[in-house]
Amino acid sequence: MKRITLFALTALSLLFASSCSEKEPEFIEPGGGIVSFSLLKADNPTLLEDVICTIGEDGTISGMFPELLDDYRMVPTFELDCEYLSVDGKLQLSGYSIQNFANRLKYEAKMKDGTVKIYTVQMSFPIKPDLPVIKIKTVNGEQIKDKKNYVKGTVTITDPDGLYWDTPELVLEMTEDGIRGRGNTTWDMPKKPYKLKFDSKVSIFNLPEDKEWVLLANYADKTLLRNVVAMKLSEIVGMKWTPAMLPVEVYLNNDYIGCYTFSEHKKVSKNRVNLDIVTDTDNTGDLLTGDYYFEIESRQDETTCFLSAINHIPMMFSDPEEPTSEQFDYIYNYFRDAELALNGSDFKDPEKGWQKYIDAESFAKAFIVNELTKNIDGNMRKSSFMTKERGKKLEMYHLWDYDLTIGNCDYMDSMSGGIATNGPEGWFIKTTSMDQGTNWYIRMSQDPAFCAKVKEIWNRVYPQLQDVANFIDRQARLIDDAQERNFQRWDILNTYVWPNMVVTGKYSSEVAYMKEFYVKRLEWLNNAFNVKEGEIFK
Repeated sequence: MKRITLFALTALSLLFASSCSEKEPEFIEPGGGIVSFSLLKADNPTLLEDVICTIGEDGTISGMFPELLDDYRMVPTFELDCEYLSVDGKLQLSGYSIQNFANRLKYEAKMKDGTVKIYTVQMSFPIKPDLPVIKIKTVNGEQIKDKKNYVKGTVTITDPDGLYWDTPELVLEMTEDGIRGRGNTTWDMPKKPYKLKFDSKVSIFNLPEDKEWVLLANYADKTLLRNVVAMKLSEIVGMKWTPAMLPVEVYLNNDYIGCYTFSEHKKVSKNRVNLDIVTDTDNTGDLLTGDYYFEIESRQDETTCFLSAINHIPMMFSDPEEPTSEQFDYIYNYFRDAELALNGSDFKDPEKGWQKYIDAESFAKAFIVNELTKNIDGNMRKSSFMTKERGKKLEMYHLWDYDLTIGNCDYMDSMSGGIATNGPEGWFIKTTSMDQGTNWYIRMSQDPAFCAKVKEIWNRVYPQLQDVANFIDRQARLIDDAQERNFQRWDILNTYVWPNMVVTGKYSSEVAYMKEFYVKRLEWLNNAFNVKEGEIFK
């Protein structure tokens, strides 16, 4: 990026400030003003080539990006035949000032005769590629009736525009297992989520190969994006594993069933939850200490479940599903000892307190994402995943299930007994307990060491968290055509779907609401986290 001296900046700013009190901007006829306007690759490395814009007689500046980008904040280069150029009252310098060209911009050129000429910059984007299409055909058109029984069939995946990979078509037979329903609350909704299990491991969309994949329906999330956005946050904070989630369109037995999120299935495997799970013979010594994979779930619907001894966290063994009695006792007692330390008088002591048993880094990262998204399930109530590896502490390994977040839940206030609100302000994870007992974060947040860890991670990733608002825009543009077909199939934009906070009637308004909630939430938490050193969050 080109540099400009402090002296030059100061002089230009003083000249600009001295003219700000003059008459309000008004559009005048062409003549002078902006002579040329470009986005050069030399100043904007994300561009593959220079973007040379045209300037119309009506003051419209137009250009086209040669490709879809992740970030449209750019430095323009321009020539002027006027005194100066400004945007929202801020002086603009060629080759120096940054603007976001994802949105329409209004530039004001102060002419030499004292008038102001208005220019509107409107960039065009490449034609949006079509989303990949997944066509599922079950044998003899058999219906998928439940979450237990697999139905055999064939899956055909096409990606003609090469959006995710360079394989235009992949046909996969399911002769051993197949497709079945999945989810808890989501399975009871009209648009069903599904699990796919192929005969052998396969790489799809260039993701690490595996047999098992899922299709998330996002019926209650009318943006269709909250899970994708949450996984972006997971990547930013650096969770140990972030499930890949990609928008696709799905047909079932030639019936279009909508825009789905194709995702890696949460499971123990080399490229997902990478653990060396205990065997039936690992019942003594160091072998007994791991590895284990748990789910926090209030439904308690797996084979082996328990409530932690003191805080009553609803735990389920995901892998192994049926631990030996020695393994169950070891884990139950480990959780008990962790909670005794967490609730004891020495809980802040790093050697005697909760940090002896619980990994502060992973819990801080999960806390940030769950508090930022205001996740109704994130207070150690549901859909949270923890590991205990051999010789290690308890860790929050990955995140999952975020369709009822970022302003899409209308009962946070009632569930918390009025402690929390449904809006973007105020704590939730830090203050709100579960039905069964007390989530650990309430006590952790009383420890300045945990607060310092959260603050350190937050301030390190905060610039990336700010850019998620642009990520939301980019993802909404990506699925703009698909969402129209989705809501033709599921005509719910004007209908309340539990537990929606708003019913806007338009897809663009749903996205705008989510984005506004996120930006306000980000600002509120940034102030809340940045307390003085050594203090706890207020």
